[in-house]
Amino acid sequence: MHSVRHFPRKLTLLARSLRQLSYDRANLRANLTKLQRAWSDGGLRSLKAALLGLSAGISPNSWNEHRLEFTRSVRPQLIESIRALSSPVTISVLVPTYNTSEDMLKAMMRSVQDQLYPHWELCIADDGSSQPHVAAVLQDFARKDKRIKLHLGQQNHGVSHASNCALALASGPFVVLLDHDDLLEEQALFRVAESIAQDD
Repeated sequence: MHSVRHFPRKLTLLARSLRQLSYDRANLRANLTKLQRAWSDGGLRSLKAALLGLSAGISPNSWNEHRLEFTRSVRPQLIESIRALSSPVTISVLVPTYNTSEDMLKAMMRSVQDQLYPHWELCIADDGSSQPHVAAVLQDFARKDKRIKLHLGQQNHGVSHASNCALALASGPFVVLLDHDDLLEEQALFRVAESIAQDD
């Protein structure tokens, strides 16, 4: 009974290992030799350990291969799922900022603008940044995108205060928190909306 219960998980691990084996074509011969030697040396247990070792290794192109597969196969399905949502909700993304580097601030905001799910608002509360580029960048983005709401604090009161100020800007029924130096994967807000829809 114990082994049957874990069978789906074991199949998933096996599939992941075999996929890794096929992705790493440059080392295919060496990896197959390694698996054959593991089987000869220790049977099934040794082979299993060698297969799991393959899945732990990341090829230099793994991320590019993932992005290509996402763009080709997953992205179109997500766009269709978004179109099919009967009553999409607005998700308020709350971001407290303080002296964020210019490049990081722009990248964070673009990662929200690049979301596949378009029903969002970005509520940013700056906590009295002393670096002048922060307000300039925030105001420039907000001027060009009406979904961006700003609170520009005059003094530094801490991240909790700034987060509460961002929350006060929110009009959506659901909120998510985003750090000022983080990026969102383009499907992130859709996954939140999808969970909300499934929970109804």
